[in-house]
Amino acid sequence: MPGIEFKSQWVKDAHLLSLPENFTGATVVISPHPDDESLGCGGTIAALTKAGKKVHIIFVSDGSMSHPNSQKYAAPLLMQLREREALAAANILGIPAIQCHFMRLKDAAVPAIATAGFEDAVTTMAEIFTNVQPQTIILPWKNDPHRDHKASWKITVEAIIKAGLKVQLLHYLVWFWERGDADDELLKSALCKIDISSVVEIKQAAIKAHASQLTKLIDDDAGGFMLSPEVLGHFTGPFELFIQLKN
Repeated sequence: MPGIEFKSQWVKDAHLLSLPENFTGATVVISPHPDDESLGCGGTIAALTKAGKKVHIIFVSDGSMSHPNSQKYAAPLLMQLREREALAAANILGIPAIQCHFMRLKDAAVPAIATAGFEDAVTTMAEIFTNVQPQTIILPWKNDPHRDHKASWKITVEAIIKAGLKVQLLHYLVWFWERGDADDELLKSALCKIDISSVVEIKQAAIKAHASQLTKLIDDDAGGFMLSPEVLGHFTGPFELFIQLKN
């Protein structure tokens, strides 16, 4: 599986995408779960807002299945907790609450194409795109090995078409480093990197705002999800890596 050694070489070989001149107009970030935005592209978000650029985040799933056996945090309460964490992280990254959009699709069940709820999700996202009119959309890589990430990618692609947008697409990686296929077409893609060295501390603070995913805040579900130090280690460097495409 790809790992730190792959990332180190890819970062070395990737071309540098400078800020803010490569980001005209607004940017929309697609976050399959609350925390993906901070992990995958939190530094880029912070650098953009620091440069005075407007950034919106669309949180696709409600995050309610990270601790499915918790009695203290049944799904509705967990959804509320994760939204509060998402808003706190966004605020750290320089994004006001009014620019955060929660689709509240069921965690671990974001609809795939040709399944119930897919077209409604596309319509909802397309309406946000129409209102914001982004010039750049930052979204998960289509093969990032998590079903919600893949489904979020497809919803985004269809929503871009529905909204009639021509945009710069930057795809980020979250689970690829732990579970990805070393033969993925990513290896043949044009990779770019963004220097986030001036905002690394801001990114780390945003990640920490998602306390339910990093700590024992929810202590009554032994099998509940928690980001391991090994996973978090992929998101500590001075660069963020993207696959850059045009739609």
